[in-house]
Amino acid sequence: MLHVACALQFIDENSMCFLDLKIGNIVIHDKVAKLIDFAGIGYEHATCASYTLEYLPPGMFTSLLTRLESQSNILVYSSQWDVWAFGIVMILLLRGEENKPPSDSDRDVLLALIPTNTPKEVRKLVLSCLEV
Repeated sequence: MLHVACALQFIDENSMCFLDLKIGNIVIHDKVAKLIDFAGIGYEHATCASYTLEYLPPGMFTSLLTRLESQSNILVYSSQWDVWAFGIVMILLLRGEENKPPSDSDRDVLLALIPTNTPKEVRKLVLSCLEV
């Protein structure tokens, strides 16, 4: 996952957001995790994006609904979306549930999903990802 984190850092350093980070957009090739499907990549003020609801940070679903109701084409995206989704991906990998994204975006509920045998450093990484 280090390679995925480095890719996200590169994307962020270039003022972009991946916006659709999820298990399905990560492949392993020669023992290296790589991002795929860059169709959803967006800049700070994008008019559309590809995203998966289960990987959105809390409050973003409401923002999306508000945008749809007001028929606004502008929604400010943040690299924090990618960081949050990275935390969700890490939780799924730690639990061995790659195909079951959580249905709840409540931080406390998600933290309870982290296996108790998770190394302290990895737990700290996931906790920092879920700081929104």
